[in-house]
Amino acid sequence: MSGLNYKSFLSNFCCNTYIIYGKNGDCAVIDPGYEGGEGFNEAAALGERLKYILLTHRHSDHLLAAIPLRKLTGAKIAIHTDDECGLQNAEDSLFPYVSAYLFSEQQTGSADLLLKEGDTLDIGGDTLTVIHTPGHTDGGVCFVGEGVVFSGDTIFAGSMGRVDFPTGDVEKMAQSLLKICNLDESLTLCSGHGEISDIATEKNCNPYVRMAKNGTLYD
Repeated sequence: MSGLNYKSFLSNFCCNTYIIYGKNGDCAVIDPGYEGGEGFNEAAALGERLKYILLTHRHSDHLLAAIPLRKLTGAKIAIHTDDECGLQNAEDSLFPYVSAYLFSEQQTGSADLLLKEGDTLDIGGDTLTVIHTPGHTDGGVCFVGEGVVFSGDTIFAGSMGRVDFPTGDVEKMAQSLLKICNLDESLTLCSGHGEISDIATEKNCNPYVRMAKNGTLYD
């Protein structure tokens, strides 16, 4: 199979979880939002094959299952250094406002790996590259692999992430949208919510990208 081998799973709040299956059998999960769903159960069943729990940003709908999943598998949790606070503190993950009506608590802890721009991760013989894309949160990141980019809540099919949460910044978001759309146009775009798209479509059709290009996104 050419390109990165991955599957997508839909969890609560229409949050997308992705599992990457590396060439040599090692795996990673991106944004395991909640326990008990299909994506969480498949990731947990991987056991020691699950090497990384990769988080695109600090919000609870993307990371609530990270600590429980680490306890089950021993996988390393990785998040950008500016967003680790969401793992450590439920207020910083917005848990009381986003997830508390469905779940009683957030298990907190520290990350095993603090990510930064340009970092690379080996997933069973496949490589993911970290690009820092603040705007939705200070520490938002995308993970770029062969044929695909996992964009979290920075960009969606035809839309973009909110900038009115704590550490959101519309000017940084504009820069991040342009950064993503300067990637290879053939890349599939797998976002944190909504449908799968591709860089070419978003570059040419996404109205928020158009506003970022002409400087009107933050007017």
